[in-house]
Amino acid sequence: MATRPHTLHLAAQRIRRPGAASWALALLEAVALSVALIAASRAGERAVLLSAVLFLHAWLALAAAVILQRMRSMRRVLRDEMARLLSDYAALRRQTAAVAHDMRAPLVTVNSYLELLAAGEFGPLPAAAKAAAERATRASTRSRMLVDATLAASLGERSEARAPAVLVDLNSVLRDVILSLGADITRSHALVSVGSLPPVRGSEAAYYRIFENLVQNGLRYTKSGTAPRVQIVGSERAYGVDIAVRDEGRGIREDERERVFLERVRGSNAAGQGSGLGLATVRDLVTSLGGSVWIDPDLADGTCVRVRFPLAIGASTPAR
Repeated sequence: MATRPHTLHLAAQRIRRPGAASWALALLEAVALSVALIAASRAGERAVLLSAVLFLHAWLALAAAVILQRMRSMRRVLRDEMARLLSDYAALRRQTAAVAHDMRAPLVTVNSYLELLAAGEFGPLPAAAKAAAERATRASTRSRMLVDATLAASLGERSEARAPAVLVDLNSVLRDVILSLGADITRSHALVSVGSLPPVRGSEAAYYRIFENLVQNGLRYTKSGTAPRVQIVGSERAYGVDIAVRDEGRGIREDERERVFLERVRGSNAAGQGSGLGLATVRDLVTSLGGSVWIDPDLADGTCVRVRFPLAIGASTPAR
């Protein structure tokens, strides 16, 4: 019996270095101890008890070795999967950078010609045409800024949501949003009303994209035969700035009010419209700005998207 503790010690040493050979040897030791248990049964109860304890320890050593070996195998699988995901992510960033780079040049060209057109370089324009050219210029400028931000982010530079925090005038941002969506508003005979909004802290480009998506949704998901009506109101509270974007459209089912913020998910009332990226983009940007966004559960008709931003404390000079 004196040699059996030494055998158990060797099994414990092998557990520290798990491998196929380790648990195979532990199995052999368990078999040897089983034989020893049978032989010791003739030597009295004390010997039988000691042999049983050693037998149990050996089997525990075997089980531990098998578990550790499986964990080691799973770690290899996870490491390989992580390497594959990182490779795919790097390829996606390169592709995004290439697309943004290729889009930038034609956008700059369009923007330049629109500026020349609005400035009367190609001859005087009627007032309505000049106003339309100015709106198109602002919209193309915003698009170019978005492409530039996408290109910078894909190259590992600062993204628009992480740009230096400034004091942003939301009233000015909403004016730009309504101007850029002017053609859609006119075509659908929509009514978009904006109350007085408090200032917020962050990136103007990020706020522009947030409210552009929300107003677009209000214009798009309207009831058949009715003109869209979108109302935007806000107030400053002790805990932050609350903004509500309400429409009188088709609404979002109660069981879908969280899912619609996921990528490629559209509500059942969307009737196949949209890409399922608008609200997902809104949540990403709002979260990056330290805020939160949700669908108002108390609204019986239409949809009300509520956005909460941090108080505009500690910001630098206004964005405009």
